[in-house]
Amino acid sequence: MKSTVVLDACILCNFTLCDLILRLAEPPELFVPRWSERIIEEMVHTLREDLQWEERLVQSFVSALREHFPDCWVKNYEPLVEKMTNHPKDRHVAAAAAKCHAQIIVTQNLKHFPIREMKPLGIRVQHPDQFLQHLFALDSEVVTQKITEITKKRHLSYDQYLRRIEMLCPSFGQRVRPFLKR
Repeated sequence: MKSTVVLDACILCNFTLCDLILRLAEPPELFVPRWSERIIEEMVHTLREDLQWEERLVQSFVSALREHFPDCWVKNYEPLVEKMTNHPKDRHVAAAAAKCHAQIIVTQNLKHFPIREMKPLGIRVQHPDQFLQHLFALDSEVVTQKITEITKKRHLSYDQYLRRIEMLCPSFGQRVRPFLKR
């Protein structure tokens, strides 16, 4: 059975990282992604305000998420928010994870999800570097195949692509690098 994984807004906002992670959720999927409307609202705010994406690109991205991942939206989690004990800013993420019985939350903001608060919910919190290493251990062939697809589509060498990935996920990049040969 594949793990159900809530992706925090910070993961969805990094295009290089998000592209790889979402491709790994497509057939043959290595995990089942989930997010809430509020997570997407945070993502949209960051894309618009912090990253200065054009509105048409933001809307195109949200539309693509709705089209390609229609079953990934966690609903009716709001009553659980007040029961969460992690950082107040990210209680909605923990509540969405609890609602959909996620095993993992992937986020760069580990301090907002202390182990002592998440463990009773049966939820592990992973940095994307750790999560991608886990997926690589699960099926290295699928991960390398997806990276190959991305590099061909984006007209990048493996080295160019991995340098981008390694800015956020250095251990994963170093682990996968020997498996990518052209």
